[in-house]
Amino acid sequence: EIYHASPTTTFDPSECGTAWLTSSKTSGTGVVPQTAVLNEQYSIDANSSNFSTVTLAGGQQNVTVSQTIYFKTLSVTTDILWLDLSQKAGQTASSYAVQAQAYNNSRPVGAPLDLLTVELTTTRNSFPFTPGAPFDRVEISVKATSNGSNPFVLYIHDAQFAPPQPTIAAGTYNYCAGQSPPIYTATGTVAGAHYKWLINGATKQESASSSFSPASLGPGTYEISVSAVKPGCTERVQAPETSITVYP
Repeated sequence: EIYHASPTTTFDPSECGTAWLTSSKTSGTGVVPQTAVLNEQYSIDANSSNFSTVTLAGGQQNVTVSQTIYFKTLSVTTDILWLDLSQKAGQTASSYAVQAQAYNNSRPVGAPLDLLTVELTTTRNSFPFTPGAPFDRVEISVKATSNGSNPFVLYIHDAQFAPPQPTIAAGTYNYCAGQSPPIYTATGTVAGAHYKWLINGATKQESASSSFSPASLGPGTYEISVSAVKPGCTERVQAPETSITVYP
């Protein structure tokens, strides 16, 4: 059952795992009007500066408010669900359960992600969630487990699924200008994804090749990173995993 559905106007021709529909609902006895989801559409509008606001008012028990975000295509088993979330400042979560649950149609898949253990802050952060099975939606819920005077407010900025990220061997590599640079090899992603190689955050190569050799680097120290991306999509960039120093 869908309540207060909000579609996105962003077209996703490459099927990049972006959301296209969202809904919200409340359940329990004695739900007050302040317990609600506001601006649902802002969680799927492709603008991470916007967000929906999931509010569970204080003084309630066994009341749940939730927002469900739907994806146009079914993920593959290894896909990672990225949730961009933040919370209101100065709130105590001891009286609440806050979690994300993936679904394939109406069937829950994988274990829920306890969002109180991922260090939610007042700043938007991306949290990876691996259901371990194909999914086409995620429900993010806040439940009052005991009476409390304080409300709990969660902000949902974005949700998207993407291929698992590859890795490269960590370490520092040195060579002198004029010598042949090292060749890096990525491992651990899925068929059909491209590798996007970056130096200091700037893309230098995107192709199906899992190998990369930086060229024409002047003296200095550089960070090398790699991400997996479906062709035509925006990647979730890995943190730099290795550095290279070029000497004169």
